[in-house]
Formats: sequence, C-alpha cells, structure tokens
Amino acid sequence: MNKIISVFLVDLYPTAPATATASGNLCRCMFGAISTSFIEIMITKLGVGWTFTIWGTACCICFPLLMIERRWGYKWRLARFEDLVKKKEQERPQNEASTTA
Repeated sequence: MNKIISVFLVDLYPTAPATATASGNLCRCMFGAISTSFIEIMITKLGVGWTFTIWGTACCICFPLLMIERRWGYKWRLARFEDLVKKKEQERPQNEASTTA
C-alpha cells in the first residue's frame, strides 16, 4: 500500500518526486504514532467495542473520498499535467531571453 501512495504522490508532483515521497512518509509515520497513542487511551476509557466502532465509522465516513478520487482523479491529474506543461512553455521564452541577453 505504501508503494501505491508513493506512486500517486509522484504522479501529483512530478517535478519534485523525492519531496513528495518524503512528505508522504512523514505523514504516514506521524499518523501511525498519533493513532497508536490515541487507541491505547480509547481502549482504556471506552473499551474495545466502542473504540473500534468509532474507528470503523471514521473509515466509513472517509470511504466516499476514495470513490471521488477514483471517479474524477484521472481528469484532475490530466488537468494538472496540462497546467504544468503550459507553465513550462511560458517559462521557456523568458529563460531563452535571459540567456541570450
């Protein structure tokens, strides 16, 4: 699963793949540490049943976000890539003018 997310982040930020992968790893590790500390407290205070009911509900609430990404993500990726290409084309004449001057 980590490799899928890394590839996704690199697709989103093709000009800075190392930065995208590093930020993904940082967020993943931080979420793991925070959720581990919360789950221990939740199990102690609420019990096992309610703890995993809350976490399961959170997962069910977030699931539609995955479906939105699956449905429209490819179009968003193409639009982002086209914007990146346009930006590079606009920068090219400025770079050529500054190197010739």
